Amino acid sequence: MPHIDTLLDQLDALRRECEAAMLDYTGSATMCQIHKDGRVTGGLKYQEGRLVVLGSVIRQIRQRAQEDTLPGLLDSILSAEAARWSAQLARYQAAERPAITWVAYSQGGLDTVREIRHSLLENGITSGQ
Repeated sequence: MPHIDTLLDQLDALRRECEAAMLDYTGSATMCQIHKDGRVTGGLKYQEGRLVVLGSVIRQIRQRAQEDTLPGLLDSILSAEAARWSAQLARYQAAERPAITWVAYSQGGLDTVREIRHSLLENGITSGQ
């Protein structure tokens, strides 16, 4: 089983990939400028959702690393994140006039939780609940 620092390094690498993808969308403009100019796209919001999940998961692992075994801790964190992002996605999809950017944001978050869980399962770290 990998050490927690190895896992955090892997998650940080994913976070850097998301940041690079967002930079591809934004160039040198800030997110505020992108919004102000009306240039927000589903792809950008998808990457933003991914980035939010990765930041949240990394932060929780760092804060709670001593509370539980690594597999138990990860199962707890990922289950809560999956429930949060699934509910949020369902809420946006069920809207009378769904906002595609918020659907994309929520889908990016949920896909990332699933991606992390799948990666951890492949490495025998979580139970996949």
